[in-house]
Amino acid sequence: MISKYILLFSFNLALFVSLTSCNKNEARNSSEAEKEVNEAAETKNGGEETIVATQPANQAAKKLVSADTPISFNQHIQPILSANCYHCHGPDSGTRLPEDEPYRLDKEVEALAVRKNGKPNIIKGDPDNSYLIQLMESKDPDKVMPLHPSRSPHGKVMDPAEIALVRRWVKEGAVFENHWAYIQPKKAELPEVQKRDWVRNPVDHFILAKLEEMGLQPNPDESKTRLLRRLTFDLTGLPPTPEEIDAFINDGRDFEKVYEEKVEALMKTDAYAEHFARHWLDVARYGDTHGIHIDNYRSIWPYRDWVINAFRKNMKFDEFTKLQIAGDMIPNATVDQKVASGFHRCMPTTGEGGAIEAEVYATYAQERVNTTFATWLGLTAGCAACHDHKFDAITQKENYEFSAFFNNTTMSALDGNNVNHPPIITIPVEGEKAKELDTKIAAYQTQKNELQKTEKAGLDAWLAKEKETSGKKGVENGAHVISTSENLVVSLPLNNEKMGSGHPMFTSPRGIRWDAGAVGKAVYFRPSNPIDLGQIGDFETQQAFSVGAWISYPKGTKGGVLAKMHTKEAFRGYDINLLEGKISVHLVNQWPGNSIKVTTVAAIPEHTWTHVMFTYDGSSKAAGV
Repeated sequence: MISKYILLFSFNLALFVSLTSCNKNEARNSSEAEKEVNEAAETKNGGEETIVATQPANQAAKKLVSADTPISFNQHIQPILSANCYHCHGPDSGTRLPEDEPYRLDKEVEALAVRKNGKPNIIKGDPDNSYLIQLMESKDPDKVMPLHPSRSPHGKVMDPAEIALVRRWVKEGAVFENHWAYIQPKKAELPEVQKRDWVRNPVDHFILAKLEEMGLQPNPDESKTRLLRRLTFDLTGLPPTPEEIDAFINDGRDFEKVYEEKVEALMKTDAYAEHFARHWLDVARYGDTHGIHIDNYRSIWPYRDWVINAFRKNMKFDEFTKLQIAGDMIPNATVDQKVASGFHRCMPTTGEGGAIEAEVYATYAQERVNTTFATWLGLTAGCAACHDHKFDAITQKENYEFSAFFNNTTMSALDGNNVNHPPIITIPVEGEKAKELDTKIAAYQTQKNELQKTEKAGLDAWLAKEKETSGKKGVENGAHVISTSENLVVSLPLNNEKMGSGHPMFTSPRGIRWDAGAVGKAVYFRPSNPIDLGQIGDFETQQAFSVGAWISYPKGTKGGVLAKMHTKEAFRGYDINLLEGKISVHLVNQWPGNSIKVTTVAAIPEHTWTHVMFTYDGSSKAAGV
């Protein structure tokens, strides 16, 4: 059935259009049409051919291309050449013939190039002297192109109507066209139609013109009930309720106005947003699991909700695109903009033990290239991972140039079957859950304050003693002395056996071993005898602080020099770490997804006392370390 109420939605470079059918009684007898076509293909009137184009061979009906319709290479000629010529003269260099002078028909420059005989195979405007046409029209089975079935198992006899169409194309100048994806769309003139009273909108012109060209008649208007059902399914994926049907069919106002208002109302519903978001999420390869191997749950639903909200708000497509490609790179990006960039985190990932990380990483980059090309350009890039694309205009070099954009992510190759595969962001919750969390946070804060009061009494007593005995800068009794102040949390002079271990909080499971140091003695640390500082040095993310120590290490030493971390809570905290002589500082909210790591460029010397210190300004940025 053909409805006069047509919905068009531009989505992912594809048009969502109503399919049409027609009354078979209006169609011409196919055998008569075929007879007309075959006769027309053989007819020449004063040098002017009556040209036809055919549908696939398994379809008897054939459609005419009128003489006043310009021949289009993409629409009329390329399908013929692709079916009959491209196997030997197309994009595949491995099958291209003849071997001594391979000929290519799918590219204009090569198709029109002068051959060894001094002439091009296609002479613009002159089909009679074009070797291409001569071969197509030849009756000699040893010369005709494509190869005759008696000469090749892959041979075929070309449809005379198709030959005639190629002949007309050459006569009109053999104009080639770019790949359809690179041709700028242009607004077409509305075609003339006979039944102008049937037309209600510009789209109807094109539908009716095609029907009239084919000798068909549109069906009567659909009933209001069925029309509403189609409309509601199209926009929401759901059927209308009985109440909605009654209100729609009983509305006595102008039907055009009623229909328009219904469209607007449906497009404001959550069902509409969810329905169209579902289509986009398919394009984004969204899934609530990793997709490979154990296929564990992944927490990426905030991106799904972002897409739904984008459709709910009717976000402009350019903004919709920008945020998903690079929302996290916008200066001072909001949480919402960062969540939008989850588009390229929806891809399948693996945590398989036998996987090679470099290979998986490269696969991820190519997958993102493929998805970006297919989603926004309507092109397939995957073929160009191994060779220049044979059909889409993408070279192998361009494919890897594009993949460089996705080859510098901080995402690890293997997901570890982790629900929160880093890098991740923490998003605020809303509603009742937010209130519940606020209550818990307040309770924990009260508990923390009480603990700090309890522990602070012992710290204050020790600091008072320290200030009394070592109130000046310098070296006294073999110990380094630091002036105390209100900003000093703790000073632990581990170059004096008596002063270094005199605080009741400073405990070690196996006792402290003292050796010679830079000035006085020094503590010799092993993994089994750390000094536990308890809750001292418990800083917040936005709190500025500094930590330092004098260290000397033997070759091969690695690990934490000083650390305040909760190992069971994703290593929340901070440390000074030594690896291969280089000092690293970690500031961690959740490792590794929400953390900062800063490493020295040069290594510090072995067996040499070095003062190591870092400061942090509370900015939550690596530049603040």
